[in-house]
Amino acid sequence: SLALYFATLNASDKTYDSVRNSLGVIYPDLQLFLHWQIKEWVGKIANIALITYDMCPNTCLAFTGPFSDLEKCPYPNCGASRWDPVCLKKGKLVVAQTFTTITLGLQLQALYSNPESASNMKYCWDKTKEI
Repeated sequence: SLALYFATLNASDKTYDSVRNSLGVIYPDLQLFLHWQIKEWVGKIANIALITYDMCPNTCLAFTGPFSDLEKCPYPNCGASRWDPVCLKKGKLVVAQTFTTITLGLQLQALYSNPESASNMKYCWDKTKEI
């Protein structure tokens, strides 16, 4: 599962699942995680916290903070609905678009836990002191 996850890292979730399903046909005894399972597992072992936010389908803004309760984009030239129009017609509130971010604090902790990356992060400071 891990090798497949990294091999399809820049592809869609559907690509991972399609390859996983194809391998399952060829090798019926092969046990592979679903995409969401391997993604969650990798996050846990790497101590990474992913946060997913709703966003305007036209990428104008994220529906967070003062915009968290809005139903549509507040920008005058946009006004796009927060909700997927196809699902909305069926009476379901499904977000039209999301984005995922990794918390900065955990990224920095991970970098400082490795001596080489910690040294690399001090590079600019060290060079500035030399001047």
